[in-house]
Amino acid sequence: MDAVIVGAAAGLLGAAVGAGGAIGAAAFAGRHQAKTQKDHWRRQFQRDTHVAFAVAWGNFHRTLIEASDLFRMGAIPAAEQLTSALTLADQQREKASDALSVLQLDGVRAVFMPAWQAHEHLVSLSHLLQSASDPNRRHEAVWAEVSRHVGAARQEYEHFIEAVNETNS
Repeated sequence: MDAVIVGAAAGLLGAAVGAGGAIGAAAFAGRHQAKTQKDHWRRQFQRDTHVAFAVAWGNFHRTLIEASDLFRMGAIPAAEQLTSALTLADQQREKASDALSVLQLDGVRAVFMPAWQAHEHLVSLSHLLQSASDPNRRHEAVWAEVSRHVGAARQEYEHFIEAVNETNS
C-alpha cells in the first residue's frame, strides 16, 4: 500500500511540475508574441509615416518647382498661373506639415531632422515665391534665392531618405 501512495504522490507531483512548466512556457510565448507584434506594429507605423511624408513632400516640392518655372518665365499670363500654383502649393504645404507632425511622433531624430529641414526649405521657397511679385525686388536676386532653396531642400530630402534606409536596415 505504501508503494501505491508513493506512486500516486509521484504522479501528482509529476502532473503539477508538468502543468507548471506548461503554464510557464505559455506565459513566455505570450510575452514573446506580444513583443513581436509590438515590434511589427512599430515598423509598420514607421514605414507608413515615412511614406506619407515622402509623398506629401514630393507633391509640395513638385508644385513649387512648377511655380518656380512660372516665376522664371516672368510673362504676364504666367502671373495668374503662378498665383494658382502658389495656392495649390499652400494646400500641399499643409499636407506636408501634417505628415511631418506625425513623423515627429515616430521619435527617430535622425529621420525627423532632415525631413524638417527639407520641409522648411520648401516653406521658405513658398514664401519667397509669394513675395516675388514685389516690383522692388530684382528678378535675378530672387531667382538666385529660389535656386538655393530648391538645392538645399533636395539635399536635405536625400539625407531624410538615407536616414530612413539606415533605420530600416
